[in-house]
Amino acid sequence: MLKEFSFGKKNILRSSSEFSEVYLSGKKIILKNFIYIYLKKKSGDPKLGVVVSKKCFKNATDRNHTKRICKEVFRKMLPILGPVEVIVIAKKNYSSTMKQKRFEQVNNDWEKFIKCVL
Repeated sequence: MLKEFSFGKKNILRSSSEFSEVYLSGKKIILKNFIYIYLKKKSGDPKLGVVVSKKCFKNATDRNHTKRICKEVFRKMLPILGPVEVIVIAKKNYSSTMKQKRFEQVNNDWEKFIKCVL
């Protein structure tokens, strides 16, 4: 029923070679809380990789929470995105945000990213 909105293994950048390809050949968009590096493809599914360093969040639970939020917003944007590979890097100023407002800020940054890419 909701297959188009599912976020599965096919939508994740897994290997270091996939990350390297996007890092080296991709375009960079710097927003308030995140840095987006993306590479448009001719065909295939949209893919996501999320990087949250220990410098941003000392606790692993906070890093994982940020990754979950990014994946959830990406899942909701799947119908809009074409064949693109995206790496999202959390910036240090995002860590100072209260937990309740993080989803809203991630959503706002994704919308700005979509406007730049499309």
